[in-house]
Amino acid sequence: MAITPAGSSAIFRAAFMILSLAFILLVIGFVTPNWTEEIIGNLLTSTTGLWKTCTEVAGAGENCGDSIFDGEGWYVAVQTFEALGLACLSLVLIMSTVLLVAVSNHRLARVNIYTSMFAGIFIIIGTGTYTYKSEFEHIGYSCWASWFSSVTLVVAIILLECARKKAHQRAMSLTHSDVISDQTHGHHSYPMQDLSPTSKHTN
Repeated sequence: MAITPAGSSAIFRAAFMILSLAFILLVIGFVTPNWTEEIIGNLLTSTTGLWKTCTEVAGAGENCGDSIFDGEGWYVAVQTFEALGLACLSLVLIMSTVLLVAVSNHRLARVNIYTSMFAGIFIIIGTGTYTYKSEFEHIGYSCWASWFSSVTLVVAIILLECARKKAHQRAMSLTHSDVISDQTHGHHSYPMQDLSPTSKHTN
C-alpha cells in the first residue's frame, strides 16, 4: 500500500500556512526600522530598527543612518538572535515544503519540529531583549511583528507535532494491515523461538 504525502493531512497544511505567516511577520520585523518610535516635539520623529535609525522632520523628508545602538553588546545580541531565528525559520519552510509534496518521513518531521523550536527560542530571546532594553511605550510595529511571529510559530509547532503523531499512527496502522494481509494469504511470520534447534529436531 502506498504511503500518502505528509502534506495530505489537513493539520499539516494548516501548520504550513501558519509557518508562512510567521516567516512573513519576522521578515517585516527584520528589515523595517520601527522597533522603537519616538516623537520629539511636534515636528521630529525618530525610529530605530535592527540595522538603522531614521529621523523625519515634518515637511523635510526622512534621513536614515547608523543605528543609535550600534556597537552595544545587547544590540549585537538581538541582531544575532533575530538572524538565527530567521535562518532556522527559512530552513523549516524548506523542510515543510518537502514534507508537503513528498512521502511521509518521520525523522524529517521530527527534525522540522526541533528546528522550529530553535527558531522560536531565538526570536523570543532577541525580541524580549530589545523590549526589555527599550521603553515599552515607544515600541513600534517592527517589534510587534517579531512578537506575533513567535506566537504564531508556537501555534505552528503544536500543529506540526499533532500532524507528526497522526502520520506516525497511520503508518503503524498500514504496517499492521499489511501483516494481517500477508497472514491471510498464507505468508506467516514465525517467532524466533520456533526456529530453535529443539523445534527443528522435533519437526
